[in-house]
Formats: sequence, structure tokens, C-alpha cells
Amino acid sequence: MKQLIVLFIFVFLSEFALADLYQKSIDENVFGKYKITALESPRGDIKTTLKIWKDDNGEVKAEFVENGEKMPADKVEITGNEIYIERYSEQGMYNEEWKLKVEEDKISGYANAQFRVFGNRIKQNLQDPF
Repeated sequence: MKQLIVLFIFVFLSEFALADLYQKSIDENVFGKYKITALESPRGDIKTTLKIWKDDNGEVKAEFVENGEKMPADKVEITGNEIYIERYSEQGMYNEEWKLKVEEDKISGYANAQFRVFGNRIKQNLQDPF
């Protein structure tokens, strides 16, 4: 009976550790810099750069850069290869919600559940890590 309990605990902990390791490996893939386009928004097709990273405290951050203007995200959540971003738009005076998915070097999804978004990862060079 003791052996069965020990085996059960070992299997449970192993599955938990492997699931956590798998989750982290997917999460790390989403970090980077992307050139994205949001189609048919009220301002027309919008081309912007999206940067996603972890700060020194391990907190996930995101920032949009459009025409040289940096617009930080208010909330960023990553689950696997899916990204959820909230940001208050000073231009439009409304909240934006971005639901995106990263698959290899491609990113796609929707802004405000209605504007299709697509783009590609920008390859980093050593002089500009972000």
C-alpha cells in the first residue's frame, strides 16, 4: 500500500513538472518584436510594431509603436502561445483588447474582437535587442 501511494505521488508530481516545463517553453516563444497590421479599423488599416518582453522583475510587458509613438499596454496575459493585451487608446479615447496567437514567426488574431490582425516576427540584430 505504501508503495502504491509513493508511486501515485511520484506520477502526480512528474506530470505537474512536465506540464509546467511545457507551458514555459511555449510562453518563451511569444516574446519578441512583431510587425503587425490591423485590418479595417475605424482609422483604416493600421500598421504598427508590437514588442513583448519580461522586465527585470519577470513581469510581462507589451508596447505598441506606431509612427514613432510608444504606447504601452495596461495588461498583458500569456497562456501557452496565446496573448491577451489591454490598452487604453488616447487617440480613440477607448479601451482596446487584443487577442493574438503566435505560431512560429507568425502572429494573428483580433483587435476588439472585430478587426483582423496579422503579422510576422522581426528578426533581432545584436545592436537592437528591442
